Amino acid sequence: MKEKIYPAFPRPEDINCSIWRYLDFDKFIWMLQRKALYMPRADQLGDAFEGSTTRGHLAQWRAAAEEETDETKRQRIENVISLLSNYTRKFLPMTYVSCWHMNKVESHAMWKLYTKSSMAVAIASTFERLENLLPAHANVGVVRYVDFDIYTYPTENVFHRIMHKRHFFSYEQEVRAVVQSALQPPDIPQPDGNHFEGLAYMPPVDPRQLVTSVVIHPDASVAFATHIEEICAMHELPKPTVSGMGGTPTY
Repeated sequence: MKEKIYPAFPRPEDINCSIWRYLDFDKFIWMLQRKALYMPRADQLGDAFEGSTTRGHLAQWRAAAEEETDETKRQRIENVISLLSNYTRKFLPMTYVSCWHMNKVESHAMWKLYTKSSMAVAIASTFERLENLLPAHANVGVVRYVDFDIYTYPTENVFHRIMHKRHFFSYEQEVRAVVQSALQPPDIPQPDGNHFEGLAYMPPVDPRQLVTSVVIHPDASVAFATHIEEICAMHELPKPTVSGMGGTPTY
């Protein structure tokens, strides 16, 4: 079991809790064929606030500068603000993430948000499995949802910025794996040996060890469900089940 490295990556109370990824068929097949996890660069996730500094945190620094009567110290604080801002901007495109939904059961909202059609599956794993299967320089934690207008980070650890999101997204219940390219061991050969390709990081992960269950989209056809069963058997994954959200209601 890995030890917690950064306070920016809080672990859930139950490290065996279920986590889910909702995948269209092509992404599911990619994972099985590559035996890898696709971790896009953080600035490609679609949320302009990813990795940014909260307004509350910046206001705290600015207030400290305004209240400082010693000009040298005030200028030093201003320099720190500028340095932190510049580093935060550079940090985002060097950061790669894998996003998972923490829940005991599958989620209707996640099916709607993260799959494009009924030709899709949800794979389940656990926090502990994900943490243990990723390379040592990867960190896994529970995302915290806060009010960016008032929240201040507990420290200047830059990882807090990637592990906090605006409270509007709290429905995601996200567990996030994070890799920072600058933390890659320097003796790993470039460009293929470190698994960075274009806008993503793709560490090798054995799906047989990662996946605890496979759930087929609630609106999937019988033919698609049969195909997924065959694929799971071929790749030695657990026998898939059809989502419990489908079926015919009774009155």
